[in-house]
Parts: sequence; C-alpha cells; structure tokens
Amino acid sequence: MTSATKIFKNQKNKKNKIPVVSYIGNISNGREKGLIDIAEKLRELNEDFSLEVYGKLPNKKIRKLICGCDSISFKGFVSYDEVQKVIQNSDLLV
Repeated sequence: MTSATKIFKNQKNKKNKIPVVSYIGNISNGREKGLIDIAEKLRELNEDFSLEVYGKLPNKKIRKLICGCDSISFKGFVSYDEVQKVIQNSDLLV
C-alpha cells in the first residue's frame, strides 16, 4: 500500500468524507491526458474518488475528453479569489 493510499483510506475512515483532490490551471499541451490518468488512478483507489478540475478548456476536442471522463468533475474557470477557496477546500492539489 502506498503512502497516498494510506492517507486517503485514513481520511475517509476518520471523517467519513471522501478527500477532495483538485487541479487548478491550464488544460492544454497534452495536460488533459495526465489529468485523465490521475483521475482514473484515484478511481482505482476508491470508486467514490474524483478529480475536480478548474480551468478553461481550449477547444472542443479537449472538452470532450475531460467532460467524458467519469473520474473527473470539471468545474470550469474560477477567479483568483475563488482559487483561494478551492485550495482551502481541497485535501490534495495536483
């Protein structure tokens, strides 16, 4: 069991809450593939896990990939002030 797996399992058992894993930033230049890989690995750890993704989608192809991944919860663009709230509400940032 990896240390990340232990953290996630302890977090869920301790508070009965699924940890919030977030990505905030650019979604281009192939980054969508890495985000999808991370989200799918999170889902392998626990079927309730998902990756919350905040940012702008540059085109329809990437929108289809990101929004088509069941392991990703796409939240869209957020302002600087909202970024601070997302960070505070996240257990892990990618």
